[in-house]
Amino acid sequence: MSWMQFVEGTAEILEVAPESLKPETRFRDITDGWSSMTGFALIVFLEDAFAVSVDPDVFTEMNTLQELYMLVENSMKVRQTSC
Repeated sequence: MSWMQFVEGTAEILEVAPESLKPETRFRDITDGWSSMTGFALIVFLEDAFAVSVDPDVFTEMNTLQELYMLVENSMKVRQTSC
């Protein structure tokens, strides 16, 4: 997974331009329409695109795109080492 793949998919879910997203971006704050459905869509995207499992409780603790990216990246590493 690359940062760009992550950003492009996230931008599509959040309906913003990919270039507007930075690691320190607080993803819940960039759209006026944030809802639990937006969060669910983002979780589904991450699980489908990167074949990881995202715990909703852990997701709710995340604030920035960097935190979310690291969560997915670490989940992918764990999955690879357990195979």
